[in-house]
Amino acid sequence: MRGSFRAFVAVVLLIAFPFLVIGIGVGGILLATTASGRAAAYLFVLGIGVLITFGIALVSALRTRVEPPSGPRLSRQEQPTLWACVDELAEQVQTRAPDEIILIPDVNAAVSEDSRMLGLRAGKRYMMIGLPLLAGMSVDELRSVLAHELGHYSGGHTRLLAITYRGTETLQRTVERLDGGPARFLLNNYAKLYMLVASSANRQQELEADQAMVRTSGQAVAIAALRKLPTLSHTWDAYSSRYLPLAGMARRTPDLLLGYRAFLLHPNQKEWVERAEEQLLDAESSSLFDSHPPIRQRIAVIANQADRPAPGDTRPAWSLLNDPQNSVPAVEGSMLKEGLGPRAQWAEIVRLAGATSAERGAGMLAKAALDSQVAPRGILGDILHAIGRGEVEQLVKPLLKPNIPFEELAGACRSVATELLGDVVVAALVAQGRVRHELNWGGGWVVRLLDDGSEFDAEELVAPAVNDPAKVGELWDQLVRMNVPLGFVRWPSEQDPQIGGEPQLTHAFGTQVTVGRNTWHDLLVYDTGLLLFKLRFRTVLKEQSADRVGAGHGIRRKRLTPLVEASAAANRQLPNARWIGAEDIVGGTNKSFLTGGGKIGLDLADGSRLELRSASDEAYEALVGFVLEVLQSRGVPAQEGAAPVG
Repeated sequence: MRGSFRAFVAVVLLIAFPFLVIGIGVGGILLATTASGRAAAYLFVLGIGVLITFGIALVSALRTRVEPPSGPRLSRQEQPTLWACVDELAEQVQTRAPDEIILIPDVNAAVSEDSRMLGLRAGKRYMMIGLPLLAGMSVDELRSVLAHELGHYSGGHTRLLAITYRGTETLQRTVERLDGGPARFLLNNYAKLYMLVASSANRQQELEADQAMVRTSGQAVAIAALRKLPTLSHTWDAYSSRYLPLAGMARRTPDLLLGYRAFLLHPNQKEWVERAEEQLLDAESSSLFDSHPPIRQRIAVIANQADRPAPGDTRPAWSLLNDPQNSVPAVEGSMLKEGLGPRAQWAEIVRLAGATSAERGAGMLAKAALDSQVAPRGILGDILHAIGRGEVEQLVKPLLKPNIPFEELAGACRSVATELLGDVVVAALVAQGRVRHELNWGGGWVVRLLDDGSEFDAEELVAPAVNDPAKVGELWDQLVRMNVPLGFVRWPSEQDPQIGGEPQLTHAFGTQVTVGRNTWHDLLVYDTGLLLFKLRFRTVLKEQSADRVGAGHGIRRKRLTPLVEASAAANRQLPNARWIGAEDIVGGTNKSFLTGGGKIGLDLADGSRLELRSASDEAYEALVGFVLEVLQSRGVPAQEGAAPVG
């Protein structure tokens, strides 16, 4: 098979690498004997240095322990139906079943094998199943995905991981330890050649593994499963970013799988999936360094294979789990941040988080009223008096960013005041036990009045008065009729986030951005700046190797989690960090790439220019959004396509 041949070429490149390094080292020493003066000394030091560097890298790589995949295990005793399904599929694709099944919090499935003797001796097998797949796919679609992963076993794709892992590790460490110069240049480009060949082999192996999907499930199911992956990835991200933070606010542990399943079944998500599926498939990357072919290419190849339709099973995939309402939450805990609190249903989580959110907003407005001295007591009645005097801008200005353009300041003040004044009203009613926040999988939550069961929109209630001081009296009367206490005040507690001080994180991307030509970085996007973390070369190669067995996401998540949980101030002190504040950016350009991602050019206040290349549309869009907001706040246009594309 072509995939096996390309994998063989990649292995040959790895085996040839030590000979190349030794050749450079010995060649440098031999040339030193024929030269004189500084040239001889340079060549001798170069040759010895390369040999020592390679020796250290080889020893380090051989001593590195290959850790088994992390995550909760689904045992045969606890999940017999799932294991029976995997055993049946393994028999159909003529391979040995995995020894362990591991649940992971990614839209992904993967297999690995801890093989011995450079892949000649079989080792322990692991299968990773993404929790979102269990919630978002049907039984027959999940079977098709698992058959694909088992196809990697039957195709022998995992057997050479022992040599490729050690070889890649040696290559990484050798290149990383070398300083600039001809040796590093040569070996660095050799490493790129290896990754190019290895990626080509991986893409061909994916197409070969797709044949197992068709043999076990038929063309229609295999294609349906592949088409679902991009939309599942986006909806899982939306669910994670929109609802999981509520668990932290409520200090409760949620049901991940069952919540995501309910989220997917809401009409809003169904409608979005129908609209977005084709667009996401069209926008998929097709880089020569990608480990997977574009899904449209995979579908085209599948459509040309002999069809073997199988009886369909349209039940949700989590039907394969034994007692999912109890067994899944028992293993989900290890995927969540520790210390969230007792397990609770999503309805309770939303009720608690909604109340906490309203209280925080009320505390922010009370503190702003005190800091501005517009309403030092911070009570609702005093704040209304200040608004009636036309002092909205003075009231909330302590909460705003200092670089807002003058022409936008009034609108920003009214918007913030409307939101926070609405929070004060809701917090007052929550304190009286007269409203509650109810779960809405289409938009977060709904505030409902318990007196008559109607929905309550506090911002709609207070907006006319915020926009027109003459209407404050009308709002006052409405609040009195609703028995909202005008003496209510809620001061911020020590646990509330600090407003106007610590930058707020908006996006985090692992190994998604290059600075200049070749150096990869992690990227954290804050509301007031960008944090770039330079990655070591061996880290990048290790992740790219792990991507080929589906483990790259876990490695990146493990590295990013401490950065996401730490403050921006703490992250800025790390030795590999570079902070680019909004105030440092004076101009910029952007250029999107047809294959995905794009290029951002930043003109900095010190006269230098920084070029960032993003590897994904998500990172590119986050960067463009941040830079546009910064430049537009100063009236500086960002030019599409102005930067030359190399």
